[in-house]
Amino acid sequence: MEMNRIYVNAEVTAHSRVNYRDTENLYEDIHVNEDNLETHQSKILQQAENSGINQAQNTCYRVTTVCLLLLCILLLTAVIMVWMKFNILHTEKDQLQKQKVEFQKTVNDIVALYKATWKSFNSSIYYISTEKKNWTESRVDCRGRRADLVIINSLEEQEFLLKHLGRNRAWLGLSDRDTEGEWKWVDGTPLTTAYWREGEPNNERDEDCAEIWGISNRKGWNDMPCWHKQLWVCEKKYF
Repeated sequence: MEMNRIYVNAEVTAHSRVNYRDTENLYEDIHVNEDNLETHQSKILQQAENSGINQAQNTCYRVTTVCLLLLCILLLTAVIMVWMKFNILHTEKDQLQKQKVEFQKTVNDIVALYKATWKSFNSSIYYISTEKKNWTESRVDCRGRRADLVIINSLEEQEFLLKHLGRNRAWLGLSDRDTEGEWKWVDGTPLTTAYWREGEPNNERDEDCAEIWGISNRKGWNDMPCWHKQLWVCEKKYF
């Protein structure tokens, strides 16, 4: 009986040892598995972190690339605009220079024409026509030149005109068309100082307009019909 108990106890003890070892092994396996799990989780977390970092780096790289590309486009656009503006300004400068040259040529031509056709005396300039018109048409021409038919106020002015007329005849700004015998200048002032030729005015043929005849030394006025066509003299004041 004692032997059977010893045998049973021995089996129980052996079985207990076996179970203990199995439990210990199981614990070790679980512990190892837990370590492996933690290691695996750490790797996963590390990979995730690395992936996140790489993704952030890639995103930053893309943003930087896009910004640089946009900056290059803006710089290129700015360079093109500056170049176009420079060309436009250069073209405008050339055009202005050409216009300046043409304008100066025009001014020189006008000045030369004035010097050739307008004569200066005291405070007036005088234009002696090269074609013939009646008295009314002659006055219209003078007004178109911002002048009027000449008004003679002094002997010096009379002699100046006689000198430039030579042997030609020309209309004066003098007539008695409103009232016969009342001679008035085109500005409405009455005649006070006259340089009529001897025997003039005689109104032989309804002669209501006055002319100056360059063949006389001093007195060269004569009355003529206003419809008669001849040269004329325009006068323009400086001021």
